[in-house]
Amino acid sequence: MTPAPDGLKIVTLAIELEPVGGIESVTLEDSRELIARGHSVEMLYSVDGSQRPEYEAAGITLSGPWLYGVQGPNAVAALRQIPALVRHLRRERPDVLWLSRSEFLPWAQLVSRLSGVPVLCHIHNVPNFRITSLLARGIGAFVVVSDAMRRQWIAAGLKPETVTVLHNGVAPEDYPFAGVEERDAVRNDLGLPAGVPIVLYLGRITGQKGVPTLLESWRLVHEQHPDAHLLLVGAPEPSEVEECREALAALPESSWSWRPLAKDVIPYLHAADVVVLPSTYQDPLPRVVLETLATGRPMVASRVGGIPEMLSGDLARWLVEPGDAKELAERLGGLLEWREREPAIAEEARAAVERDFPITAHVDGLERALRRVSKRRGDWV
Repeated sequence: MTPAPDGLKIVTLAIELEPVGGIESVTLEDSRELIARGHSVEMLYSVDGSQRPEYEAAGITLSGPWLYGVQGPNAVAALRQIPALVRHLRRERPDVLWLSRSEFLPWAQLVSRLSGVPVLCHIHNVPNFRITSLLARGIGAFVVVSDAMRRQWIAAGLKPETVTVLHNGVAPEDYPFAGVEERDAVRNDLGLPAGVPIVLYLGRITGQKGVPTLLESWRLVHEQHPDAHLLLVGAPEPSEVEECREALAALPESSWSWRPLAKDVIPYLHAADVVVLPSTYQDPLPRVVLETLATGRPMVASRVGGIPEMLSGDLARWLVEPGDAKELAERLGGLLEWREREPAIAEEARAAVERDFPITAHVDGLERALRRVSKRRGDWV
């Protein structure tokens, strides 16, 4: 796809064309917005998947399969592909490589050096290298998703002047507001219990996300609210499956249900009364918080990482200490009947996203960062 006269030719990457996590969702949505602004986006992917039609409908050029990385089981194969990839990049002459996964920084350094394509690294995670300062060499700039992550990455070795905060944003039309009528209808479609409070956990089923704390707290919630239902939607970490099953088995069977991770999460958000994210690590800026608020639901989440940057002001009352099952149970139990006690919560949550995390401001910042780093096509020799 050819960009507009003042548009950028951008190349980015995806591990697989599947809705496997927040990074993939952000990259897809950002690419769609950038294309709408006259830029072109080519996606280098490793594994094909069910979202191919969605990428193509967005106008993204797909190229693959390519392997990334200079370590791990695919390192040799990835290194062997680099000459072909460099030839591809020199033929296509992109302005910038938009790297959405920092774990591929060593690979991006090498590709950039050989192809002449500058790199913007978009960081969504906590520092994951011991030699960050070395891996920053040759990288044009970094954007990170929260102030908390900026502090951590600078402490790990990045130069402050190279790191800009770029909060995620969501388009409200992509996460529509839903009231009681919509909630009851979607519960019927999903086969979920009607007429009871439902608390939703959406994401990876893992200790890092605080699922053991959640299950411990749910026993306490059930004692006080025996009609409440916990809905887990997500995939477990293989090493934690048995531990999770044992914890669930200790709960009354009717008090919970577990569904696999879904491509479309909106029905589950609409089915819920409260959403919970009890992370125990420095969660950078979990997208599910914004998605939840946009649909008009309260989000109970840990006071870690970038979460307080989203649950700020009056919404900070929903924050809990990580690992504190008792406090989590109290907060969840106190919100089960919010529709009767505090009906204004729905509009308050939606308004916070529209005011503080609009997609337009997010893409404005990303576009500025890409332009600063880019190598204009006319500079190629």
